[in-house]
Amino acid sequence: MSEFLVEAARSSPAIAASLSKLRQRAEAAIRDAAIADTVLDARDSAPGATGQRGSDSATVIPRDHAPSAAHELSSAREAKSWSADLLRDVAAPDVFASNPLGELELLALRSAQALRTQGSRLRQVTILVAGLAAAIVGAGLYAAVQGEYGLSGGLVAGGLVVLALVIGRWNPFRRAARSSELAELADATATTLRLRMRALAELGDSKTRTLEQWKVVIEMTESVRRRRA
Repeated sequence: MSEFLVEAARSSPAIAASLSKLRQRAEAAIRDAAIADTVLDARDSAPGATGQRGSDSATVIPRDHAPSAAHELSSAREAKSWSADLLRDVAAPDVFASNPLGELELLALRSAQALRTQGSRLRQVTILVAGLAAAIVGAGLYAAVQGEYGLSGGLVAGGLVVLALVIGRWNPFRRAARSSELAELADATATTLRLRMRALAELGDSKTRTLEQWKVVIEMTESVRRRRA
């Protein structure tokens, strides 16, 4: 489930920075809840107390802090993969939203739509350019039949160069395949998040529900943090 977020963070500096800030908010929320529970436990265990209060929130305090936004941006810029720009135009999640899991779900849905659109356009452009290159080569062969060997050589060479640049340097088929793969990951992530939110909605206490949401954010962004640590 977090594999998609790792790829999204690598592909977009803005998404990487937003995920980092979301994790920082989650860490702060969990830490504050643990401190509050500790204070309540100390108060309840004082002489004259009638009961004792406990919570499992204190056991979930993150041990490590997320990297700074500047480090996220620097690491994302250093990614030099041919597929590193597939999500560069997708809007990053709102780090100040009251529903962080909803923001992550929207990120996954936006990404899936953008990736499928991009893959479709990429295939169309590839077919168009390949057809143009083939037409140039065909014109060169026709010129050769007519005895225009100089023109023929130039046209054939030009068409082959275009094909080599498109297929060898641009990697359209690999990029289209990667777009499709990431779209599937994004859909799976959105579905998982939707199910997690549905389960959390059944919790009666709003504070507990909010805290559990932040725990899921920590879980979801752990792989992103490790990748950029």
